[in-house]
Amino acid sequence: MSGSAAYLPFEELLTVLGEADAVRLVSALGGDRLYVPVLFKPNSAVVRAIGQDAADILSKHIATGQGGMWVELPRGGTGATAEFQRRLAALCARDDLSERDIARMAGVTTRAVRYRRAKLRGAANANQLSLF
Repeated sequence: MSGSAAYLPFEELLTVLGEADAVRLVSALGGDRLYVPVLFKPNSAVVRAIGQDAADILSKHIATGQGGMWVELPRGGTGATAEFQRRLAALCARDDLSERDIARMAGVTTRAVRYRRAKLRGAANANQLSLF
């Protein structure tokens, strides 16, 4: 196998497949390079991991009108980085901790904590209607 493959971010998998199927896919095949055909065969590793319906959804999202495409799957929500991000987000969501406390507990800078908290506030405010 030579040539390039498009990287498929975990967030995109979440959007396309939903959390349960995205986690199942990266748990089974995360970190691998795989070919996404126009239609997966019933015995393919992807179908075994997430089922034919979810595999068809993935295929429709990835494959072009000309054929399939090679993609690199992320390690996703199962890796150490994802676990660290979840822990940092949980700490940042706590109102009883200062930026400095969170930074020390997570081993990051206070700037990273401010950035993450701003991101969390933005997500919380996304559902709020604008008055203007």
